Amino acid sequence: MELTFGQRVRKAAVTDFKKFWTAYRYWVTIVGLLLAPLLVRVLGHGLSKMTVGNLFLSALVGFCLSLAGTGIIALWKGAESLDAALRDKLSERDTKILSYETEHRKPQRTPAEDHRYKSAELALVRLGQPAFIALRHLSTYGELVFGLTHPPLPEGMGLGQAMNVYRACVEEGLVVRRDINANIDTECPSVIFQIAPGMKAALEELLYV
Repeated sequence: MELTFGQRVRKAAVTDFKKFWTAYRYWVTIVGLLLAPLLVRVLGHGLSKMTVGNLFLSALVGFCLSLAGTGIIALWKGAESLDAALRDKLSERDTKILSYETEHRKPQRTPAEDHRYKSAELALVRLGQPAFIALRHLSTYGELVFGLTHPPLPEGMGLGQAMNVYRACVEEGLVVRRDINANIDTECPSVIFQIAPGMKAALEELLYV
């Protein structure tokens, strides 16, 4: 279960507190709060005027103040460390978002390119899913030649359906058609379909989103 913010602050404070109170820190504190005052009072007033109770009380109060002050500082430092960790996570998240947006940002188009893109988009809406399948197939092969034999057909389509879809794409300006030997009786006429050069960039973007 994820810890609450308050629990994370307390945990970080305890960790910082333990880091502070090392064996060296305990020694320095004891010397500063217990041995040093004892030495000063002995030198100033003599050992006869010192009582164990006063000495113990002075040392205890000082030690408690030291612990309390250290605890407050540890709490503050713990919150700071959590804040720094949160800032690092947010910075990392923002970097990833910016990288993703840069990678997936649509390229800027010229007015002519934008016009062709919108025309192709509307044409695909009118033609429907069969056009997507047929145009992807045509884009893969570059050109398809229909003659005495026929080329590989789009998946799930027969010869007649494929020809009809490509003819419809020609009417929409997405595909160009070339007829070979159409008026020569001695040779079998052929029909060649290719992606219209002006529509290639728009279709590459639309067909593979």
